[in-house]
Amino acid sequence: MQAFIEIACDESGFSGTNLLDPDNRVFAHASVDVDAGLAGEFIGEVRASFPKSAAEYKSGRLRRPALQWLLGPHGPLIGHAHVHLIDKTLFVVHRLVDLLAGEPSYISGTSLDQDQRFMSMAVALHRLGPVTYGSSPWRALLQTFAALLRSKRPWMTDAQVDAFFCAVAELRMPGQPDEIMDLLWQARPRIDSLRNSLRHDPNMPPLLEPLIPALLETARYWCAGGRPVSIVHDEQSALTPSRIRQIQRLLDGRLSAVRRVDSRSDPRVQVADFLAGAARRIAAAELRGQGDNELTALLRPYVDPYSIWADDRGSGYWPSCRGGRSAGP
Repeated sequence: MQAFIEIACDESGFSGTNLLDPDNRVFAHASVDVDAGLAGEFIGEVRASFPKSAAEYKSGRLRRPALQWLLGPHGPLIGHAHVHLIDKTLFVVHRLVDLLAGEPSYISGTSLDQDQRFMSMAVALHRLGPVTYGSSPWRALLQTFAALLRSKRPWMTDAQVDAFFCAVAELRMPGQPDEIMDLLWQARPRIDSLRNSLRHDPNMPPLLEPLIPALLETARYWCAGGRPVSIVHDEQSALTPSRIRQIQRLLDGRLSAVRRVDSRSDPRVQVADFLAGAARRIAAAELRGQGDNELTALLRPYVDPYSIWADDRGSGYWPSCRGGRSAGP
C-alpha cells in the first residue's frame, strides 16, 4: 500500500452567516507539507518576537521581514504549501447562478466541475451587477439571497423567500429586456424544490459554506501526484463526518482521512494558520486597490489557480485564476 502524505490545514476569514461583510471579503484556506520539528522551530521564533503578554500569535502581528522570509524563496514553505482563495462576494454570486442554471453540488465551482460555464457566468455577473443595477440595490439582492440560503432552520421561511423576490422586483426594469432578472423572477419553483431538498435530503451540500470547496480543492491539489492524502485540520464545525465522506467519495478514496485538532496542539497547523492569515490580508488589500506589490508577488506561487476569484478591475492578481490573466505579475 502506498504511504500517504499528511497535510496540515487552517483557514482565515470565516465570517459565519455574514458572507457579505465588506470588511471581511476574503476567505483563505492554507495547507502545508512541513516537518513538525521545523514547524515547531518557526513557531518558537515567532513567539520570541512577540510581546510576552501576547495571548495569541496571529499572522497579523508578524513583522514584515518575518513575512517576507516565510513566503520567500529561502523560507520553509516554497514548494511545500498551497493557498485557496475565495472572494466571498463572487462565491455568493456563483451560488445565485447555480440557482438559475445549475444544481447545487459539492463540486460546483471547483476544478472537478465539468461545466465551467456557470463560473464564467458568475464572474461576468459579479463584474456587471453593480454597474447595471447600482451598488446598493445589487448588494441588497445578494444579502437577501445569502440570508435565504444561510437560514439556521432546516428550511427557508416564507418571509425569507418573499424578501428575495421583492429584491428581484426592485431590480427588474419595466419595459426593458433583462434576462438575468427575468430568470430570477421565474425561479420560484426552483426555490420551492430547493426548500424541499433542504428539508428532506440529509446529504444536501451546504450551499454557502466556503470551507467545503476550499477543502476539496486542497485535497485535490495534494492528491495530484497519485499519493493518498491525510489531512489534519484546525477544529471547524463545518467539517462534519458526512461532509468529509462526501469529499472522500468525490476524490475516489485518495483522501484517506481528515483529523480535526486544536491548532495549539500541532505546530504545523499553526504554520498553516499564519499562512492563511497572511494570504487573506494580502489578497484583501489587492481587492481594495491597496496591494503591496512585493508581498503579492511572494504569495503568487502558492495560490490555487482554481481559487474562486475575479479581479474587479479587469486584470488578474493571481496566475491562471478564473477571471484573471494567465500569468505574470
